Amino acid sequence: MSLEFYNDFFGSTIMNHCEFLKTLPELGKNDIDLLKSIVGNLSENSEKQEINSFYENHQNLPKNIYRILESYNCVKRLKAHEFNIFEYAFLAGNGELIWEFSKTNNIKLLSFFTLFFQYLILIILIFYNIPSQVNYDLMVIIITLGTSFFFIKLAYNQYIHSRRFNKCYRLTGDPNKQIYLTMNFLSNVVLPILVPFFNFYYILLSEDPNDAILNSLALFFILELDSMILPSWSEKRVNDELVTNIHDYIMINEEHDNPIITKLSDDYEHIHTYDEKTYVYIDINNKKIYFHVKSDIKSYRTIIYEVSGENADKFMNLIYNFDCKIDYHDIHD
Repeated sequence: MSLEFYNDFFGSTIMNHCEFLKTLPELGKNDIDLLKSIVGNLSENSEKQEINSFYENHQNLPKNIYRILESYNCVKRLKAHEFNIFEYAFLAGNGELIWEFSKTNNIKLLSFFTLFFQYLILIILIFYNIPSQVNYDLMVIIITLGTSFFFIKLAYNQYIHSRRFNKCYRLTGDPNKQIYLTMNFLSNVVLPILVPFFNFYYILLSEDPNDAILNSLALFFILELDSMILPSWSEKRVNDELVTNIHDYIMINEEHDNPIITKLSDDYEHIHTYDEKTYVYIDINNKKIYFHVKSDIKSYRTIIYEVSGENADKFMNLIYNFDCKIDYHDIHD
């Protein structure tokens, strides 16, 4: 998206929060325009321009800078995320579960059934196999050790992905949907801890190596069940749902103030007025931002900003995660 778009969003009262959020997932290193617009508009500290509304029900809704930056960092961390049925259920529709036939309700109902079935299978396996005779055949022991290693690796991956999603949406998501995050925790944190421990005993109950392999597949099925029945959403649909669920979060008006951003380079205009190629260096320790804007093929103008105020550290930590800063460091590598 263009610098003009972000300047319109932060500099006017236009009510296109959803359109703005939908630009975030694919920004990558192009987030330089987002950073320039945020820093420039905050430093300029002018009143938002009142838009001549061309749409109905216009309101001057808040645009919380800290929450926008937090949301962008959350969305960035979910890029290439491996989703499961509980996360799809969280993203789909609102927090109400209405007993009627619809694709959204089907996803939510399927998530409840999946969690129930995962734990039901594990309980049945435990109930019917404890106590039983352990087989100390060498091949069975080797299969037990090998499958346990891969179960631990799988369990760790599921833990990392579910924790990343839950951390993002416990912060930014709809409180009425928190049950799906709890289900995600039970399925992809608690269950993966239980299964590798049970695997040691359960595989050793096998009568021969063939049974050992089949038993390991039964446990693998339990862990992977929530990833086997996903809706066929396009990548665009997934990205849209990711940011739509953050929509209300960025409009919460908090009492703390925005950081004070002071332009130290008096010879130049504010950074959000320059649409030329730009490199940025973020000095997080000294709370300074250096923008190097192309003047011509052999020269760049440097515009320096200093960040201060009560929430300066929070602001600097949030913008330090922007991908655009990589371009500056790549010049030196």
